[in-house]
Amino acid sequence: MLLCCAAACWPQTKPCVDLTLKPTEPASHKVRSGITETVNRMVGVRPSGTVDSTETICPLTNSEKFHVFLHDSYSPFNAVAAAFNAGISQASQGRRGYGQGWDAYGSRFGAAFADGESSDFFQSFLFPSLFHQDSRYFRMREGPVMRRSFYALTRVFVTHNDSGRHQFNFSEVIGGFAAAGLSDAYYPADQRDAGDVLVRAGLGIVSDAGWNLLKEFGPDIAGKLHRKHKDDAAKKDAGHYENVPRP
Repeated sequence: MLLCCAAACWPQTKPCVDLTLKPTEPASHKVRSGITETVNRMVGVRPSGTVDSTETICPLTNSEKFHVFLHDSYSPFNAVAAAFNAGISQASQGRRGYGQGWDAYGSRFGAAFADGESSDFFQSFLFPSLFHQDSRYFRMREGPVMRRSFYALTRVFVTHNDSGRHQFNFSEVIGGFAAAGLSDAYYPADQRDAGDVLVRAGLGIVSDAGWNLLKEFGPDIAGKLHRKHKDDAAKKDAGHYENVPRP
């Protein structure tokens, strides 16, 4: 009897849903194979699973947050994005202190790549660890397009902490300004004043909001393309069998 009373009075902890990226992760939590999986790797979408409103997402430890940073840091898309940004800057003669030519392009590429790496470090690991926040993006997945778009765009200002409560996204905003401030160490001398830092930080936050839109709708678009490819293949096979002459 005493044991039963103790069990009833003892505070029960609500089981949480583990959504971390691990090699031993159950198949039900993995992103589907094919085109959808490729898109997810490119845009950094992490599987959110189907989480009921009564369930709690397991918080990440600091070591797991560092793993998220490494996962993003080693993504080949970072190099592709840096090459694209450097090309745009070269064509528009941005950051004139670098000049023109291949050497200048290499400097622009290095600066763009460093921008991405420092942003990942500050926004995915350092400040999420200090503020006990979760830097992962979890898709809404269902609902009207406008509602999902508003949700995606506002995630740069709203996130949830390790306790599951929503709060201001200090990690994104402060991390963006920290990365912009650090860029003064390698940007040309004519782009190191406070105004340039504010512009770079603002553009970084706007860019992240745009990526959130891609993370929200990218898997849906990829899934539709994948289904269309399968349907076209099925129709092609059906037409092939129809045209086979009967004996």
